[in-house]
Amino acid sequence: MPTFKFIHTQVHRVDRIFSEEFDTESQDDWDALLSRAENLMDEDEFAALPEDAPDDIDVWLRVYSFVDTGEFAEAEEDWVTDRKGGYESYFQVTDEDGNVMSEG
Repeated sequence: MPTFKFIHTQVHRVDRIFSEEFDTESQDDWDALLSRAENLMDEDEFAALPEDAPDDIDVWLRVYSFVDTGEFAEAEEDWVTDRKGGYESYFQVTDEDGNVMSEG
């Protein structure tokens, strides 16, 4: 007797937003950022960074892009599908080899 599997897939969109305030004139902010990114950046690229807090926001952005998201001061989730009133659902039946036999 053939075996089948019913699959119900829900597609949700969740935006996870991580943020942290910084002051381009704060050497403490710059030093803290560098210490968090040091082991995550290419050694040569890290060595090329300025020691003093730069005014150039693009430099801050580049370094922040290496920081692990779990280290950010603030995190929030925006469940876009809930805000827009729902999510998409897909239904399938597959055979024992994973081939889709029916969709709805």
